[in-house]
Amino acid sequence: MGTSAEYLCEDCGHQFSASEDFSYGFLGEVVTPVVCGEHGLRDAETGINVARGEPITLVDAATTEYPCPSCGVPSPRWDGRSCPKCGVTRLAFVGQILWD
Repeated sequence: MGTSAEYLCEDCGHQFSASEDFSYGFLGEVVTPVVCGEHGLRDAETGINVARGEPITLVDAATTEYPCPSCGVPSPRWDGRSCPKCGVTRLAFVGQILWD
């Protein structure tokens, strides 16, 4: 089961949800949050499926970009600390969502 958190930027007021880094649901498809310049924060597929026994390697963890699922442009992985809209690091935790 994947986990997603809901955040609120204390600076610009942007509220958003983001999955944990290298999160996966029932089918095992591993996603990681990326910040696309055009589409904002999105869950990008990594090409890894843990249900088929594919491990998340050190190379995967060191990869800094994955394609935006909306446009395919290589986008940086979200750092988990900053607002994807304004870049400020003052995020408030609003809640948690479990997904599959």
